[in-house]
Amino acid sequence: MARLTESVVESATLAWLAAPGYAVRHGPEIAAGEPGAERSDLYLSSE
Repeated sequence: MARLTESVVESATLAWLAAPGYAVRHGPEIAAGEPGAERSDLYLSSE
């Protein structure tokens, strides 16, 4: 019987998301303060 492991699920999910064109990026690449940052700081604010 094949085992379902986290790495199998992760690989399948990343491939599924890449198919329509989503880019897979490592967390530190999009962290606040980096050139590819997705937000300006580490904290969310309700202001």
